[in-house]
Amino acid sequence: MESSSITCINCSKSLPLKAKFCSHCLAQLRCKKCNEPLEKEAIGCMECGTPILNKSTTGQPQQSNTITFTETQTERTFQASFSDAVGKDLTGIARDIMNAKHMGIPSILQPLLPANGAEEAEYQEINPAPNVSDLPPNYSPNAVETVATSAIAPRKEDEYPSLMTVAMRRLPSTETEWVVLYGFFASGFGKKMFTRHDLITLYEETKRKSTDKTNALTSNIKAAVQSGKFNAFTDGEYCIMDPGIELAKEIMTRTKASPLPGKSKQSKEEKGEGEDASAASGKGKRGAKSTDKSKRLAEIDFYPTGKDSLKAYFDKFDTKSDFEKVLVFVSYFTEILKTGGITYDHIYSCFDERGLKIPINVAQTTRNTASAKKWINTTDSKNITVTTAGKNKLRHWNND
Repeated sequence: MESSSITCINCSKSLPLKAKFCSHCLAQLRCKKCNEPLEKEAIGCMECGTPILNKSTTGQPQQSNTITFTETQTERTFQASFSDAVGKDLTGIARDIMNAKHMGIPSILQPLLPANGAEEAEYQEINPAPNVSDLPPNYSPNAVETVATSAIAPRKEDEYPSLMTVAMRRLPSTETEWVVLYGFFASGFGKKMFTRHDLITLYEETKRKSTDKTNALTSNIKAAVQSGKFNAFTDGEYCIMDPGIELAKEIMTRTKASPLPGKSKQSKEEKGEGEDASAASGKGKRGAKSTDKSKRLAEIDFYPTGKDSLKAYFDKFDTKSDFEKVLVFVSYFTEILKTGGITYDHIYSCFDERGLKIPINVAQTTRNTASAKKWINTTDSKNITVTTAGKNKLRHWNND
């Protein structure tokens, strides 16, 4: 009677007659081509000569070691396929190098980097490969292993217009904004420190250097530091902070140029010299032109995190006179910044920050807004507030 089972030629386990592989040791029992039983220790089928591929013999097709490198406009890929012995050795070497360099770039990949170092490549971590003895029986030693992939990101400077382009379009609206923009470029877009001399160099490159601007540079740098745009160090170096970077980026997205000095025209009403000014002061033009001691407050942050900037808030209103501008400025402090104790200096700072023509007498113009329009209350000059009439004006601005 014909047997209904066979014995594994490798581990001697009893198996069904139809078995082609041992379920215990995965040894091949029959030829894959002609299905004839295989002899123990055989390296091939004695009927058709087909090699037994899972035997480590000289008759086995030799494993190949291959390296593939592909490059496109956006990425470079380095791939390698090694035999068990070579793969195990290289994996150990790569793991040791990566550990020693804290995930630095392996020396084997150095030829792939740009020669001038202009572009930076980010390399993915190489996961340590398991020992060959730990691999599953169906593991293929010729499987392609990706050693590293580098995505060549565009250089940061390519994302921004040139400094000369920004200068020609006159995008910054105040000299402090110019200083912040210069700091952004001088720092390599936020990557390194810079000095006062670096800023002066950029003034020269953009053909904006003058005695007045150079003399005012220290105070403008101080204003940038106090508002959190710059951070100062004791050795005369500065770094640009996140708010400064965000401001510089916002400046470069603007489409409207700031007005040239001396080109803006104002009505008598805007200067505080019209009939409203005369009626409010009781002194005529002479009273309106009295000495104004208002000044810029450096500590005001006009680009607060999570809130509208002064520019964003101001642009919501189509202002046609200084009276309307004063109302919007006072409203910005009370509604957006939630600031109390608003003074003439706060309003002066807003005119200066927006790059607008500053009234000859900011205090008088503010008082005229209160007396002529009733939009604000200046009874306490150290705590100017918006009145109910002012709130209604703001609420129905576009309907007026």
